[in-house]
Order: sequence, then C-alpha cells, then structure tokens
Amino acid sequence: MGLAILSSAAAGATAAASGGSAEALVAGYSVGFGVAAGLMTIVVVIALAVLRGRKERT
Repeated sequence: MGLAILSSAAAGATAAASGGSAEALVAGYSVGFGVAAGLMTIVVVIALAVLRGRKERT
C-alpha cells in the first residue's frame, strides 16, 4: 500500500511538472505530505514503545 501511495504522489508531481493542472500539483504534494506525516507518526509510536519498554525493565 505504501508503494502505491508513493507512486501516485510521484505520478501527480510528474503530471504537474509536465504542464499538468494546478490540481495535479496540489494532489501530488498533499499525498507526499500525507506519506511523510504517516511515516513520522510510525516513528514516534515506535520510539514511545521502546521508551516505555525500557522504563518497565528497570
């Protein structure tokens, strides 16, 4: 699923760069930012889980 989202973001950016509409540009960037936000959320959740695990062990 992640690869599909990334490929759709790349397709939107490519369409916009090749003279596509402003909507294509906005859609490509919004999908890209959504992917970045999702990855950051996953990283934060994993970091919190690791920190909680360390606190429970000590």
